[in-house]
Amino acid sequence: DFSATTEYGHNLKQIANKGASNYRNLAITVSALPSYFKFVDRQKELVKDKEVRVNEWVGKEKDRLRDMTLEVYSVRYLESNFGTTTFINFRDTVGRTFTWFASGSLEMWRGEKYKVTGTVKKLDTYNGFKQTVLTRCKLEKIEDAKPEAQEVAASA
Repeated sequence: DFSATTEYGHNLKQIANKGASNYRNLAITVSALPSYFKFVDRQKELVKDKEVRVNEWVGKEKDRLRDMTLEVYSVRYLESNFGTTTFINFRDTVGRTFTWFASGSLEMWRGEKYKVTGTVKKLDTYNGFKQTVLTRCKLEKIEDAKPEAQEVAASA
């Protein structure tokens, strides 16, 4: 974040106001350009994300949603005294958002697709976007056909 409300932003502003850098703040000065590019890329991603998201819930509380094809959008691991919880954010083919707090540490990657069956825990809103919160999920990974397998099938 480049605003002066963060310590990093404040330090960059102080260096810029001086017009020169010295050996003590060289690391911050050198980090400014890559950090700025990362910030710009993140802003572009957020704009693109808002364009493709559909602001709708799916089902109603306690509904059992079956065999939905969902793509992993983000995965976060939350540590507590009770162990690890995996927070998964999914999108369906339409662009609606689903979230699931899974017990344990699940190895999932952005872009993977799953056939998901789960119960609607609640219909929530986060940062102005509707999301369907799931519980008791069962996942079946959808394997993409590998190019080598397609080539073998084509030559057979």
